[in-house]
Amino acid sequence: MDICFIKNDYELHDYINHLFKYDVDVDKEKVALVILKQYLSHKMPKQMDSQFDYHVSNLRFLADYLDEVNLPEREAFLSGYIVAYDDEIFGAATGNWSISAEEIYEEFYQYLQNWLLKYT
Repeated sequence: MDICFIKNDYELHDYINHLFKYDVDVDKEKVALVILKQYLSHKMPKQMDSQFDYHVSNLRFLADYLDEVNLPEREAFLSGYIVAYDDEIFGAATGNWSISAEEIYEEFYQYLQNWLLKYT
């Protein structure tokens, strides 16, 4: 009945946010884990491609929902590893490193696979 008295878009937005925040019991971490697993299986390539920045952006978005997954084991957050690998790949691509950006990407991809196996 409350929805009948909403006057504008802002009130509707607030109403929906409060509805989902308090009335719906959704485990965001479980959902994010499932989405991350599907993303790695179906979207993220095993070898580095021209959409690397796009993939990192998506991974960071998902990792923001997974900060509490590895707290019991007191490991660093997944988002921190994503940023670190992104920095290493950027450095290898722009500098004279002894390892290529593609090799770091392969290590990064394997790290994500291992992380998922550990937490799913």
